[in-house]
Amino acid sequence: MKVSSSIRALYDLQKDINKRLADHVKELFEGAKKDNWFYRGRVKQLESFAQKLETGRFQPDALEDFFACTLVVENRTAIKEAKRLVEVFCVVLHQRPKNEFETH
Repeated sequence: MKVSSSIRALYDLQKDINKRLADHVKELFEGAKKDNWFYRGRVKQLESFAQKLETGRFQPDALEDFFACTLVVENRTAIKEAKRLVEVFCVVLHQRPKNEFETH
């Protein structure tokens, strides 16, 4: 996929700070999670960033998932404990799904 220089510049402006964020969050969660939980984080790749911008639904400097991560727990009963751990390090402004017992 060819990416225009203007989109590449927008991506580059955000990549470094999000990479540092990803490294920091990984360090926090890897050190605090239970051994049988699984943590995975990623910084959006240039091609994915460009595709998302081309839809026209997102502002380039407010992309909600430039950095994203997942914490996988062993079963439903561990979700509350995992949420408490997340709240130690993060201020939760939005949650998806809104109700933890419903999903798409």
